[in-house]
Amino acid sequence: MSRIPLKILLVEDNPSDVFFVRQALGYEGIQSDLVVARDGEQAIAFVEAAEAKQRPPCPELILLDLNLPRTSGTEFLRWLRQSSRCPEVPVIVVTSSDSPDDKAEATGLGISRYFLKPHNLDEYMKLGSVVKQVCEAASDIH
Repeated sequence: MSRIPLKILLVEDNPSDVFFVRQALGYEGIQSDLVVARDGEQAIAFVEAAEAKQRPPCPELILLDLNLPRTSGTEFLRWLRQSSRCPEVPVIVVTSSDSPDDKAEATGLGISRYFLKPHNLDEYMKLGSVVKQVCEAASDIH
């Protein structure tokens, strides 16, 4: 992977899932500077700050739940892909939605992966491996 620590924006409103994501990253030895946005509006504000060339810079990866308060994950993703400075950031959707429509819409918006939130910790730990794969693929492109 490119830089250590990896700059990751996690857009997730459930504190338990934030904990599981941190565990999954640690399980794979991924050093990250993890910023948590609790809803789509906070995520937009974070990226807008990068757009304005302020701190923080664009994240290197976004982990995005679809079911969020205020602005949904899909609405954030649609907005992100039209942003001026950060439209190419790899996005892994991490969601409890098994809806084919949600998956198709997210895929159409250029996500890197769709990770269905599992019901047990062992399966959740596989997210770290997915993050590694996406980051390695992104670094091969750049």
